[in-house]
Amino acid sequence: MTLLTEFTHAQTDDFPKTNMGVYINSSISGVYNFVTLNPGFSISKKRHTFGIGPILILATNFFDTLRNGGFKLSGLHGIYQFHPSKYDRILNFYFQYDILYQNVNDSCIMHKKSNYHSIEQYIGYGLKVNLSDNIYIKQNVGYGLIFSHLFVTRTEYDWIVNLSLGVTFK
Repeated sequence: MTLLTEFTHAQTDDFPKTNMGVYINSSISGVYNFVTLNPGFSISKKRHTFGIGPILILATNFFDTLRNGGFKLSGLHGIYQFHPSKYDRILNFYFQYDILYQNVNDSCIMHKKSNYHSIEQYIGYGLKVNLSDNIYIKQNVGYGLIFSHLFVTRTEYDWIVNLSLGVTFK
C-alpha cells in the first residue's frame, strides 16, 4: 500500500518544457534480424520526443557477427514518441513511431556478395524508467511495414524490439 501511495504522489501534469539528450539504442528488426546499435540525439518538448542517429550493424542475425569485425555503418534511424499519460518521475508509458533506412553491402546475409536496401516503419509502445533525474532506460516493441530489396523487391510485416539507455540535459 505504501508503494502505491508513493507512486501516485510522483505523478504530475507538468512534463519538462524542453529537454535535449543522447541515447544508445540496441534493436532487433527486419526480415534478416539485424542486431543494431543506434546512437542518437533526442529533443523533447512536453509530451513529444524526436530522435535521430546512425544505424551501426553489430550482427546480421542472432548467431553470426560481421566477418570483417567491428560495427558497420548501415543507415539512419528516426523516432517520434508521444506520452499520453501524466508525467511520472519514475515510470512513463509512451507510443513510438520508428523509421529506419538501411543499405547493407555484405556477404554475411546470403553468404555471397549482396546489397540489401530497406525502409522500415514501425508503430509500437514502450516504457521509460527514470533511474535518476537525467538517466533513463527505455524498452519498446513495435510492428510495422518493411520495403526491402535483396535480389527482388519485397514488402513484408515484421516486429522490432528496442532497448535504450539515455541521458537528458535540462
